[in-house]
Amino acid sequence: MRLFKQVFIIILLLSMPLLAEEILTLSNGKKITIKDNYTWKYVTSNKPSTIKYAEEAVTIWDKSLLRKDKDYSKALGLFLHYQNHTNKKIIGVVTQVSIINPFGKQIFKTTYEDEVVLKPSQRIKNNQYWVYKDNQFVSDEPYDRMWQMADNGTAKIKTKITKVIFEDGTILKAKPSKPRK
Repeated sequence: MRLFKQVFIIILLLSMPLLAEEILTLSNGKKITIKDNYTWKYVTSNKPSTIKYAEEAVTIWDKSLLRKDKDYSKALGLFLHYQNHTNKKIIGVVTQVSIINPFGKQIFKTTYEDEVVLKPSQRIKNNQYWVYKDNQFVSDEPYDRMWQMADNGTAKIKTKITKVIFEDGTILKAKPSKPRK
C-alpha cells in the first residue's frame, strides 16, 4: 500500500507541469491562457459573431469638447474615444455628432469619417481630434457657438455610429430606425 502511495505521488508531481495551463479573466473582461512556460495568449472564441450593426461593433466610451488655444490662435477640439467589440480589425468609423447646449438646443451637427484603426477588442483613448478654429472675421461659426460650453464643461455631445469599415472590406451600417407614427 505504501509503494502505491509513493508511485501515485511521483506520477502526480510529474504531471503538474501539464496541469499548469490556466485561464484567467482580466479586469477588462478579456480572458487569457497562462502557459507553463510563462507565456500567455488571449482566449478566442470560435463561435460566429452575432454583431449585425455598426453601433454593436463599436461604441464611444468617452467624448469631450475642449479649448485648444495657442498663442494668437483659438480653437476647440472634439475628442471621441472608441471600443471595438468585434474579433476583427476596424479601419474606419463614421459617426454623427450633435452638440447640445445646456438649454437643450442643438448648436452644431455634423458627420465624421474617422480613419481610426482599432484592433480586435481594443479600447482606445484617441489622441486625434476634430478642430474648430476661430476666424475673427466670421461670426456664428462653430467655434463661436461652442467655446463657452467647452470652457464651462456644459456641452452635451450626442453621438451615433452609422458605419464601421473592417480591414477585410466588410462594412456594417447602423440599425435602421423605426418609422415614427
